[in-house]
Parts: sequence; structure tokens; C-alpha cells
Amino acid sequence: MTETTEAPKTKRDIVIDTIKKGGATMDSLMKEADCKYPSVMSIFSTLRLMGMHPVKDVPVKDKDGNEVLTYRLVDQAEADKIKAEKASKAKANQGPAKSPAERLALAEKRVERCTNLLKTAAARAKKEPDNVEFDLRGQKADIELKLAQLELKKCKALVGKQPKQEKKAS
Repeated sequence: MTETTEAPKTKRDIVIDTIKKGGATMDSLMKEADCKYPSVMSIFSTLRLMGMHPVKDVPVKDKDGNEVLTYRLVDQAEADKIKAEKASKAKANQGPAKSPAERLALAEKRVERCTNLLKTAAARAKKEPDNVEFDLRGQKADIELKLAQLELKKCKALVGKQPKQEKKAS
């Protein structure tokens, strides 16, 4: 009589099975597979290469009554669709566009910060003229200041082009 022995399950197989059962959180995956977070993330990378994309979007209540997102496996097409939806939501959550006056104020602050940064870098480079790092930081600060000044010039042009609002007489 021959006995067949099953090969022990790999951590990847354990993670797949746990996700397929449903309700798999990161903590439950780490506990079931007996590994740490980086290992689970490595397994996720392998799964993506295999065409099984773990997606964390199924809400479930935990023991304390808090809503927790759990994982499910999807194919490449659905993963791309989910990624596109998240990107569009992120773009929509950027907030309202800044007015030219607000952009001008931000540009002026940036020029001021860059000017201070350049002064500091120049002072450090003067103290240690042989230090290449300080020299490079000074060059970088100079370039950032020039960029900030260009941005400020553009903002001033935008503000200048705007029609002035007339005050209503009451």
C-alpha cells in the first residue's frame, strides 16, 4: 500500500486561500501565513505577476464594530479599472482651483523661502569652500530661486490680465 503525502502549503497558497474564503484583513493574512507585513506584500507582488491582483475594498465590521477593508482577488482588467477610479477620485479631491491672487501669494512666499535658502547655502559654502556638498546645495538653491521667480512673474502677469471688479455703490 502506497501512501501519498501532500506537499506542505506555501505561504502564497495560504494567502490565496485566506483571501478566497473572504474577510481577509492584513492582520489575518499575516497570522494565517505566519509572516510579517513585508512578506505579505512580497506575496502580493508575486500574485500580481500571476494575474491575481489583491484589492482591498470590501468593507467588513471587526470585533470592535469598526469598519475594516478586506482583500479580494481580481483579474488584470478589473484591477486597471479600480486603479483608474481611484486616480479620478484623487484628482477630484484636490480641492478648488486657486485664484490668480492666491497663486500670486503662494509664489511670493516661495520666492522668499528660496531667497533665505540661497543665503543659508552661500554662508555655509563660504565657511567651508572645499565642501562639494555645500557648493552643490548653493547651486540647487540658486536654480530653485530662479524657477520661483519665473513662477512669480507668470502669476503677476495673470493677476494683471484679470479684469478689475467694480465696487457697487449702495
